[in-house]
Amino acid sequence: MGKFTETSLGIYARDLQQLQGQEDRIFKIVLDNRQFKDLIETLNTTDQLGNSIDSNGNPLFSALTQRTTYSQFDQQGRAGQPYKLFDTGEFWDSFQVTIGQGFITITSNPFKLDNNLLEVFGPDIEGLTEENTQEITDEALQLFINWYRRNLQAR
Repeated sequence: MGKFTETSLGIYARDLQQLQGQEDRIFKIVLDNRQFKDLIETLNTTDQLGNSIDSNGNPLFSALTQRTTYSQFDQQGRAGQPYKLFDTGEFWDSFQVTIGQGFITITSNPFKLDNNLLEVFGPDIEGLTEENTQEITDEALQLFINWYRRNLQAR
């Protein structure tokens, strides 16, 4: 019988140990892909803002109008409907997800001709609800499992 270090399990253990301390680098390698970023952007825009909620699950509230719905005088015919922050789609299209070594950041361009949507609706329009955070956590777990299987498979 050969040495343990020469067995499949020994090689696997050695490879795994060599990755110790590289968690942030692996985080970026595994998650920094278009599909995962698109999922986060879609959850923040279509799923949350499209359903008139912020990252805390609260209804979108305008500090200017002190309401959660469009005015009865809304020129686009949305009177009484909850805010969705989608007129031309420019705001939703501005959402970007950055995945770095150990972090995920969501940013957008909130500046409109006459106001800043982050000031009007609050900073929580960028970010995910607990439910959506759980969804990306579940997706990330599968991506990590697949990455480790591909990169640490016993030879």
